Amino acid sequence: MKNKILWISTGGTFSCIETKNGLSPASDNEFMEKIVEDNKEIKNYADITFSGLFNIDSSEMDFDK
Repeated sequence: MKNKILWISTGGTFSCIETKNGLSPASDNEFMEKIVEDNKEIKNYADITFSGLFNIDSSEMDFDK
């Protein structure tokens, strides 16, 4: 039986992609799936479920968001 992982993304620098204007938040599920695809061996050890809590760049966070 494989382990189960719930990967909850909250945005930030880790989930950004490089654009011509600098870093920009990527689609949470698309980004997380790419990381797993780039590290295929993890699929042998765990079933991964993705959940994007929110996707806001940390430089844009404030009390109103």
